[in-house]
Amino acid sequence: MGCSACPPVKNEEESKKLDESIQIESENKSINPATKKFIIIVSVVCVLLFLFIFFGIKLFYPEGNNIPTVEYNGFTFQKMSGLWHTNWVNNGQTYTVSLRYNPQEVEEVPFLGELNSSFSKHQVYLTFDPTADSSEFKYIALANAEISLSLVKAFGKEPVAACIKNETDACIDRPIVTCEDSDKAVIVISANGDPAILMKDNCVILKGEGLDVIKSADKLLYTWYKMMFPIAKPIDFDQFMPQN
Repeated sequence: MGCSACPPVKNEEESKKLDESIQIESENKSINPATKKFIIIVSVVCVLLFLFIFFGIKLFYPEGNNIPTVEYNGFTFQKMSGLWHTNWVNNGQTYTVSLRYNPQEVEEVPFLGELNSSFSKHQVYLTFDPTADSSEFKYIALANAEISLSLVKAFGKEPVAACIKNETDACIDRPIVTCEDSDKAVIVISANGDPAILMKDNCVILKGEGLDVIKSADKLLYTWYKMMFPIAKPIDFDQFMPQN
């Protein structure tokens, strides 16, 4: 199973665990056709995921007993069907947040640098290196999906699929966006190296080998949900920027 906003996902079981169902409102008239297609495909994935989670809970926890539970900063997280779930309220609306890791599991991920007002855009570009090792793509896809679902359903943002260079067929119809595009809010997903969240002005780089990049993505989301309050440390950001 794949999505048009992500590199190829080779592991169908992994892709079914991305997130729960989201609703896309018809008022998003400004969304370009490629992004609309991306959101529609992600929505289908999420409907399937919702059914998987619902019946998975019934199968593995028929009486609702013995569910792994973690309390963190006033939020209760329960692990069901491979994901940690909690409720988050914004403007009177309750959302279910479902991520692969709970906050305790991502506390050690470094949180470095800082963003400025340039990141406060309606559109957020999720970009990756299409020439990276193909073994990274499924993890980039998982991180991409988790972030995209939260951007749409909880924060009212428009995720835009992008690449940092146009060197493969996957990027022919996508915008080419890097951290150098200071007029855009950019998230670069790089499934290599040690897990880390690197921030500067308009750009976030998420790093981590394999599933560790999901830890970086989840800590970023928990910070945005105000479930975690990491203190960012300064960093020489330029040494981590992907090269065109």
